[in-house]
Formats: sequence, C-alpha cells, structure tokens
Amino acid sequence: MGKFSSKSSHFIFSAFCIVLLGTICYYSTIWTPFIWDDQYLVAENAQIKDLNNWPEILTSTIGSEDVEHSYYRPFQMFSYMIDHLFWGNNPVGYHITNILLHCLVAICLLELVWILSLNRWAAFCVPLLFVTHPIHTEAITYISGRADPLAAVAMLMSIGTYIFADKKRPGFQKGFNLLLSVIFFCFALLSKEHALCVPMILILYHISFKTKIRWGALSPLIILSIGYITVRLMGVIIPALELDNPSDTSLMQRVPGAFVAVFSYIRLLIIPINLHMGYGQKTFEFGDSQFIAGASVCIFMMILFFKQRRDYPLMSFAIGWFLVGLLPFLNLIPVNAYMAEHWLYFPSVGYFILLGMFFGYLYRRMRKKWIVEIFFIALLVTQMTLTIRQNQVWKDPIKLYNRILMHNPSYARAHYNLANSLLKDKNDVLGAIEHYQKAVKINPNYADAYNNLGTLYQSENDVARANLYYMKALKVDPMHLDANNNVGAILVEQQQYAEALIYFSRVLQNDENYAKTHNNLGILYARQRKFEKAIEHLTKALELDPTMEDAKRNIEDVQKFIERREKIRR
Repeated sequence: MGKFSSKSSHFIFSAFCIVLLGTICYYSTIWTPFIWDDQYLVAENAQIKDLNNWPEILTSTIGSEDVEHSYYRPFQMFSYMIDHLFWGNNPVGYHITNILLHCLVAICLLELVWILSLNRWAAFCVPLLFVTHPIHTEAITYISGRADPLAAVAMLMSIGTYIFADKKRPGFQKGFNLLLSVIFFCFALLSKEHALCVPMILILYHISFKTKIRWGALSPLIILSIGYITVRLMGVIIPALELDNPSDTSLMQRVPGAFVAVFSYIRLLIIPINLHMGYGQKTFEFGDSQFIAGASVCIFMMILFFKQRRDYPLMSFAIGWFLVGLLPFLNLIPVNAYMAEHWLYFPSVGYFILLGMFFGYLYRRMRKKWIVEIFFIALLVTQMTLTIRQNQVWKDPIKLYNRILMHNPSYARAHYNLANSLLKDKNDVLGAIEHYQKAVKINPNYADAYNNLGTLYQSENDVARANLYYMKALKVDPMHLDANNNVGAILVEQQQYAEALIYFSRVLQNDENYAKTHNNLGILYARQRKFEKAIEHLTKALELDPTMEDAKRNIEDVQKFIERREKIRR
C-alpha cells in the first residue's frame, strides 16, 4: 500500500475507505422492514412521535405503552425520535442512521488504535476489518440493535480521550481531555448499560502498558458508575433495574454457558457462518466439550495477557478488552440468553486489534509486501460477501425466523413472530395457527400467543374455541389488554352486557386510551340505546386512532338510527 505522507492524509484516506466499505456492506439493508422488537420500539411507539415527550424519555425505560423493558437507554429513544421527525414510519431513515453510526464507530476505532501507537498499516487494517465483519449485522441491520453502535461511539471516545490525556503532561489540554472522557462516559451510560465496563478497560490499559494508575483522573468515572448503579437499583428518578427474563437457574448452572459463549464468540469471529438470532436460555454441563474448549481458551488468553505485557502490551490490552467487554453479557448476572451476536459488537474491538497487530507484523517482516496486501484484501472481500449475504436474510422476516428455528427450534418467540409474519405477509392462517400452537407448547405462559390464537379462531367464526384461548391468556396474565377486550367483545355479541363491562373496565383501568375498547363500549351502549355514551366512546376511539374504520361505521350507524327514530317520533 505504500507509506502515507502524514497522519492527516492517512486518517482522511482511511475514513473514506471505512465509509465506502461500510456503505457497500449495508446499502441493501436500507429497504429492510421493521422487524422483531422494531414494531414496539419504533413503529408502534407513540413516545418517539412527539418531541414534547422528551422529559418522559428521560424518566422511563425503553419501549412503548404496551411493552416495556427495564433497560434505561434515553439516547437510543432520542435517536428514534429524531429519525421519526424526518422519516416518520419509513424504516429507510432509521437504517441510514444505523449505517452512519457503524461507520462512525469504525472511525473512532481508527483514532484509538493510532493513539495506542499501532503502526499505520495496522491502524488501517483494524477499522476496515471491524466495519465489514458479518458478526455486526445483528447490531446494524436490526434497527433495535442501535444501542450497541450508539454506546460504542461514546465508549471509544471516552477511552480514547482518557488515554490521550494520560500521554500528555499536566496542563490545560490534559484536563480538557479528561473532562471530555467523563462527558462521553455519561453519554455511553445513557446509551446502554454495559458502558459500565469503561473504567475497568482503562484500569486494564494501565496494567497492560505498566503506567501509573492516576486515581484522581479515574475517580470521576468510578463515581459515576457507582452513582448510576445506585440510582438504577433504588429506582430514583427512573424505574428500578429489574430482570426482564428472570432466570430460574443458579449461578453454578449458568457458569458453563459463559465459557461456551466465549468459545462460540471466538469461533464466530474467525469463521462467521451460520449467524442467527435467538440462542436462548440454554444450560450446559461442566463436562460438555464446548465448556472444556471455552475454559481452555480463557486460561490460554489469561496466560497470554500476563506473559505478553512486557514485550507486547497492546496484545495484553486487546485480550483484556475482549474479556472485560464480554463480562456483562456472559449470563453470570441473568440476562435473556446465554449469548447473542450483537453483544459481541464492543468486545470484538479487542479481536480486531489483535488481527491488526498480526497484519502489521506480517507487513513489517515480509519482503514481498504485496502478498500481505492481497491476503488482507481477500479477507476483506470475504467478510463483505458474507455480510451482504447475511443482510439478505434480514430483508425477509419469514426467512429470518425460519433461519432462527433451523438452529433453535425450541425458541417460542421465533415461532410467535413467524406466525405473525405468515399472517401479515401471506395470509397463511393455518401456518400461523401451527406456529402459535408450537409457541404455547414450548412456553405455556405465552399470553400473547394464546390471544392471537383466539383472534384467529374468532375470525373463522369458531367463537367457543376463540373464547377458550382468550381465557387461557387471561389465566396467564389477568390484565392482558387484548384478551380482556376480545372477551368483552364476545360477551357483547352474546348480549351479556354487564359481564362485558367488567372486562372493558379492566382494559381502561390499565390504559384509558385503548381505542379498540372505546369502540366496543360504543357498540355496547348503542345496543342498550344509550346513544350519548355510545357516541362519546366511538368519538374517543376515532380521536385515538383516526384510521379505525369500524369506529367510523359505528358512528354513522348510530347517527342514522337516531335520525330514523326522530323521524318516527315526528
């Protein structure tokens, strides 16, 4: 590749290559529809559709009114709010933002490896390998995966400005960069919870490069981390941290899975094939071959970490980065799966630094440097091809869910999502019923699947079976909004108005702006000849959902009936 004339020209050229290759890899994803959690985080999330809701975003966890998680990520929600301002519910703009963030992460990584004194050839390799690797498709192609690149930008900037300050003599520039490090760390914490590992990575930096730990410089980051954890646990200002998927397994049952995950992550980085979502809450035995392989790899990495500190401190730092970056996701503190590909987004930086060091070593030692260049280009092209191919899977929800089930057939939510897509995209009622049934067989407490089964049977005029599934949903979740509303609607048709009111009141008690229930109440009161109340609820339904055709027709029918009655009276 030859030598670059200056750092600035090298940086500009490298940044151009990053944006070019990143765009080529992810250009086709621009037309990928909303998928999986995108529906309630973006498409159906009223919170992001009004800029006046920003105080609510700062004091609530992510999600919509119907579905919430314990994750506190206001920057992620703010980014969706800005996207919605320009793009509405068109997923194109959201995907463009994700691609730009991914390229920005790689550019931040370029600057970081430069600060770490990696040679220019290696510094050129690292971000390009990062931006093209297919393991990141889940974090970038999936709109709901945005928290990973959003947090990574701030984390890399926090780490980079701190290390840059550490290399400077005391003075204004040093103090200013330390302040920037704290500010970027705050942004990272507001983007994703795993930003808490930043202080640990900075301590690793001092250990790896054998530099004095300046606790005065680190203390603001440590204090912020302790304060963040305290606020989340106590529920001050924002809801307290709770587990979305509390595990019924013990720590010792989850430990083997942590080592299996480490081994699997390394395998996927080296050979990125058979990528998919939904690894699930699997448990493994201590005698499992994957556990033994994972434990052996971890021991080997720890030995390398300590042995290479003198001669190759950057290698030690990269190994430590990978392991520390993975710590929040190893299911030691229960999370919703034993592994997930998007969790590798930030930890993988350590792997790519090691890979960059490898190419830098080859480039320095080999006389025929064109061989190294061809090897590097071949690896880039391979990664880009695999990334583009993997992105094609995301463009078709049915293909995506079938791919998940091919690797993990006992994943209830994949069956549920596949059923939804079969209905929406192909109107395949029988296929949808089959996969809803599989979902509730795997997870007997899947209230949403029971409710959707009931809706399907009701559409087939099998009211008895529909009601049976609605009641199963209510047995699991007595306050399930859709199920209560649907049971109430059936009772209205059976002229059991008093009983119907009980179910409708449950819905409005939890969500007074539930448009479907207001429509059903309008029907109920119209049949009881309480027309003022009927008009009131039907009008409310239309205010909440101007696209509700049923409410429009029902108002017209009530008004016509009133007009006919007035004519008869005259």
